[in-house]
This record gives sequence, structure tokens and C-alpha cells, in this order.
Amino acid sequence: MVLDRQVLDSPTLLIGTPAQMAEQLRERRERYGFSYITVLEPFLDAFAPVLEELKGS
Repeated sequence: MVLDRQVLDSPTLLIGTPAQMAEQLRERRERYGFSYITVLEPFLDAFAPVLEELKGS
């Protein structure tokens, strides 16, 4: 479905394992020039593994 592809391609959505999400963030940095992200406080602990994947990137 076209809508599903549009949602999955959204630069504001991360889906997958921590390694996959880290890769998505690296790709978005290259494509869109993102230099920082915002993570809402209730999700900080859950997002920590993604930050570990990004160390040194």
C-alpha cells in the first residue's frame, strides 16, 4: 500500500532493532543533514541501546 511506504519512509519514524534504528539515523543524517534528534523522556531508557549503536558515528 502506498500509504504504508510513505509512513515507513518518514524521517520522523524509527522502526526496527537498535542497530537498524541507528542505521536509519545515519542515513537521515546524510540525506537530510540532521545533526541532532529529540527523544521524549518516557522513551529515554528504551532508546539507550540505539545510542550505544551510534557511539563513534
